[in-house]
Amino acid sequence: MHTPIPYETMQWVLPKEGGSFDPKSGIVLYQKEGVWMVDMESNRYDAQNLQTLHEKVRHAAGRAHMRYPTVARMMVQNPEDFVVIGTLSARGIPRLEKDLASDLVQRLEAYAQVSLQTLLDQERALNPPRMHF
Repeated sequence: MHTPIPYETMQWVLPKEGGSFDPKSGIVLYQKEGVWMVDMESNRYDAQNLQTLHEKVRHAAGRAHMRYPTVARMMVQNPEDFVVIGTLSARGIPRLEKDLASDLVQRLEAYAQVSLQTLLDQERALNPPRMHF
């Protein structure tokens, strides 16, 4: 049995230059046994639970975490071909970096085809505040 890959070791990334990724794919970068890998989710078949970029990233991370066999995984020769835009919590919840540079925000909005505010709202929906009594 394989040991799961910890979510905290994964990075939420965007490709620097195009690449062979479907538009609006959720992509995570991680190392497995010393080899850089990416898992991605594009929702080609329009599943209802994979509509937002956060949901796609979470799905790709879950697949990588469990080492689930997939064609949506590839080895990466150069991890510098990606730019980190976020991390994952211990539970696999994607979180955008707090201080993204303005040019990176523009690139992210163009890639996701939604505003940064919409992405932050989607993130809050996945990470509701905890009530303390």
